[in-house]
Amino acid sequence: MMRRTLAITSFCTFLLLFAVNAATDDNIRDIKILKTNTNQNNSIDYFYALLSAALNVTIKDFGEYRFVQVDLPYSQERSLHFLNDDGILDVMHTMTNSERELSYKAIKFHC
Repeated sequence: MMRRTLAITSFCTFLLLFAVNAATDDNIRDIKILKTNTNQNNSIDYFYALLSAALNVTIKDFGEYRFVQVDLPYSQERSLHFLNDDGILDVMHTMTNSERELSYKAIKFHC
């Protein structure tokens, strides 16, 4: 399974890790992301815009995609572990720290 790892930075760093899963019947890849928290709409919109921009550059190589929101009633730290379980969560944005960067590679984009 090919994996794309990406982290995005503006004023802070986000970690993203996702597996490229098999395309669905309509040849569009489902990218499972955490359900939007209404208290964080502005940061979520910014995350979607940056992630979409990055994924749009890779459509030729990896194919079309769509976001599927997953509702996980867990803490951010617990939810992070679902990135390692195939099929549960494909992408998560979160603040990074040295401990998290031991498990996930941060690629920083300064806007």
